[in-house]
Amino acid sequence: MSNNVSPSTAPDFPDVLGMVTGGARQSAGAVHYALALYPTSVTVGQALEALILLQNACNRPVPVAVTLYLPRKDVDGNRMSLVAPKENLTVNLGPGEAGLLHVPIIPYPPTRPSEENVIGVRAEARLPRGAHIVHGPHGGRPASVLSMSPFRLNTLREVGFAAALEGEHVVKTFNILPGSIAAPQPDLSPRYETLWSARELPDERARYLALAERAADFAQTLERSRLLAPLAAATEGRYARAGLSLHPSEALFLGKTLAYTLEDGLQAEGVYPLDEAAWFRRLITVADDDGLLSDRDGLIAYLYTALVRDAVRLGLAMVERASGEKLGEVSDHIAYAQEVVSALETQRESDLGHVYLPLILAGVLVNNLVKDARENPWESLARLREAWRGRIRLAGSQYGWVSEMLSNFMYEAEQVLHRAAVPRPPAGMPGGPPLSSVNPPAEHARNGKDGKDGKDGHEGQAKANTPSARLPSGPPDRKS
Repeated sequence: MSNNVSPSTAPDFPDVLGMVTGGARQSAGAVHYALALYPTSVTVGQALEALILLQNACNRPVPVAVTLYLPRKDVDGNRMSLVAPKENLTVNLGPGEAGLLHVPIIPYPPTRPSEENVIGVRAEARLPRGAHIVHGPHGGRPASVLSMSPFRLNTLREVGFAAALEGEHVVKTFNILPGSIAAPQPDLSPRYETLWSARELPDERARYLALAERAADFAQTLERSRLLAPLAAATEGRYARAGLSLHPSEALFLGKTLAYTLEDGLQAEGVYPLDEAAWFRRLITVADDDGLLSDRDGLIAYLYTALVRDAVRLGLAMVERASGEKLGEVSDHIAYAQEVVSALETQRESDLGHVYLPLILAGVLVNNLVKDARENPWESLARLREAWRGRIRLAGSQYGWVSEMLSNFMYEAEQVLHRAAVPRPPAGMPGGPPLSSVNPPAEHARNGKDGKDGKDGHEGQAKANTPSARLPSGPPDRKS
């Protein structure tokens, strides 16, 4: 792994908004923004807050116009009465400034119990004449100095900020629970807090570069063979909390992709360099915390969702190359990664298709490259095949394209093991002879004996004969 952090690659203004949202943002002129609601379930008379995260994307002060959308009726058509201090507000942001606008909202009678009610927000700021953009559409480096504790930062991450437009607004939903609260009228004044300002820039940039150098030195000590088992264990726990119990073999192959990402996969596959990796940028924020750096499990927990974001980007690039199919543009890959990460951070149910495409599929591609010292990769493939057959019996044809790719990639992975003379388990054991794939997938039969496609990259990868399509915004629903 190369240490490629230098002053020339470190932008002056840190991406504080991206540190909170994981990268998701909506852009409108000179402002980036995102929305969260807290809490997401209240009774009549109980306040919730619209949390509007704002970041000035340029190097000049700007006034930001914020418009709040409050529903007048619930999903069943019943009248709602939601009271906020204002529905149109202005916030003045300094150069590169990031902050959080708190807007209290209270439901009053005749509001009834209901679910999935929508609150929306729109923010706009014109780019001043002569101003320069300091935050591109994908953000930038993290801040090394914030006016909040790491605990508060993690709390904000877990709130679940949204940034996708629905119509003209970024939206979040909330529920009205049965019952009511008779409480004194709370303060309905909006409140703005600065999270980062240009006052911190001189010391902040020098500190960032020092931390980045230290983080890069630490990153060079990471070894995939030692990381695989703890990453697989962390994966089982994370996805279980997000409502999806993984088979141990599924967690193992997802862990292979994570371990490859964490060591040098992003650079080796030409996706992006180390200093653009989300996991590395998060590592920089704790590079001076020797206690956390020496706590392997604690560090994995801290980096996990950032690492998954990078692994999705890496996995999609690998699956594209191996299948010969275009899976959308870079912007589609970024949005897809955000969906996967958001489900984990907010602990809402993860979709099986998002797990296999691309995280487990990519793990199959590096099966023999990333392995535990005690692992037999033949057995690992056999157990994953068994797990997938169980999934398909329940899911039917919903994941036809994923199933075809998995079959092709697993056949190729077995061929790699053959050529590398990796010993097989005894007959009758998972992965033992005879070969589980007696007849190669149809694509390999067309390509020849061992399925090589003659391209550089992972040895003998399959090229699926499937129509070109884009990544879906929801669960992959590919037809073979």
